[in-house]
Amino acid sequence: MRGDGVPVVDISADPAKVGAELDEICRTTGFFQVTGHGIDDGVAEPAWTVATRFLDLPLEDKLAVARPTPDYPYGYIPLAGESLSQSMAATAEPPDLKEVFNMGPPGRPGRAFADPGEAWSYSPNRWPDALPGLRPAWAAYYDAMRGLGNRLMSLFAWGLGLPPGFFAGKTGHGPNALRAVNYPGQEHAPRPGMPYFQNANWSARISCLPSCLAPGEKPRYEPVLAGPHLMGKFRRSVGA
Repeated sequence: MRGDGVPVVDISADPAKVGAELDEICRTTGFFQVTGHGIDDGVAEPAWTVATRFLDLPLEDKLAVARPTPDYPYGYIPLAGESLSQSMAATAEPPDLKEVFNMGPPGRPGRAFADPGEAWSYSPNRWPDALPGLRPAWAAYYDAMRGLGNRLMSLFAWGLGLPPGFFAGKTGHGPNALRAVNYPGQEHAPRPGMPYFQNANWSARISCLPSCLAPGEKPRYEPVLAGPHLMGKFRRSVGA
């Protein structure tokens, strides 16, 4: 099934069948929408409503939770404060014409951090006094989306012919992020959005799966550690 040209997948169906469907879509279209995700409207709608209320706050209130330093990962990023294209380039790129509110993990893990970089990825979130409902609504949605992300990773494993729990030890406690994104003052701007980013564990080694290589074929990219790679891209995007 397709909606607006993008495949729609009911992930509540048989996981082997869903995994095979996702495998085909990721090899061809590259994008998909999901139904049967189990995220209750009573969790999703309050998170979206309060996100739009934050974006509608006076600039002064939003700046009260701005990042204290350019490389701080969470809080408010004003218009033109970030350049995603710069995260992939070695030279300066134009800034993005958007404003962002960024949330990371709602609490610290019950273990020691691997290094100072991982501690940075668990920096405290910044919450506006002008909108006290933002924190509980987003924390609930963040937790629900983490569960959905883990479920999708299991379905990807099915599609790749791997054990269903293959990715659990690699993505189960990553520094995931939730954002509210707005494009103010533009005539043909995209609609505001609330993307959630499911990240790999900080110390996870990301490399090509052997089953994805043809006999004698070599990977296109060298392995990387997930956390340091992510941190480097973020810092480049904000010019830090």
